[in-house]
Amino acid sequence: ATGNGGAISILNGSGAVYYSSFQNNLAGAAGGAISAQRSSLLVVESSFTLNAAASGGDIAVTTSSSFVGDQNTHTSS
Repeated sequence: ATGNGGAISILNGSGAVYYSSFQNNLAGAAGGAISAQRSSLLVVESSFTLNAAASGGDIAVTTSSSFVGDQNTHTSS
């Protein structure tokens, strides 16, 4: 993606990700795999490998957002 969130971008909303794998995602701005802006985000038992962005290689949570992560793995991001 040229902007935020190489796989998922959430703006003014909410999102939940369970038991997922994010690999080789690229964002030109923030959140190589996932970006959340003015949003709430829950990520549970997911894996992140080789994701890249100018800011937040795997996950970027910005601008009045909330984030809860539980039992996730991050490798080489």
